[in-house]
Amino acid sequence: VGDRENYLCMAEWGSYTAFSDGGTAYEREFDIFADGTKIGDITVNNDKLNEKFYTFFEIPSRITKGKGTVTVKLRAKNKNACACMLELRIVSADVRKLMK
Repeated sequence: VGDRENYLCMAEWGSYTAFSDGGTAYEREFDIFADGTKIGDITVNNDKLNEKFYTFFEIPSRITKGKGTVTVKLRAKNKNACACMLELRIVSADVRKLMK
């Protein structure tokens, strides 16, 4: 973490879709926070059928400066649900370029 650029790398299962329970429909729509600051949001809805897929969010250096750890939280929006994370990590480089 510390004073360098950091990115949150999340891997989700691409086959997640909305679901219903007791007649109420729930989307998989949620906000992402790093140490209490919102850094992004996402809706997961059958993005990559039967595949794992990655999403990336920049964590501003003002959040990580001088810190050894950062707490990441996922919070469902508007009575919806979060998707299950297969991987969740903070990386010090924008690995999107490496994963293409």
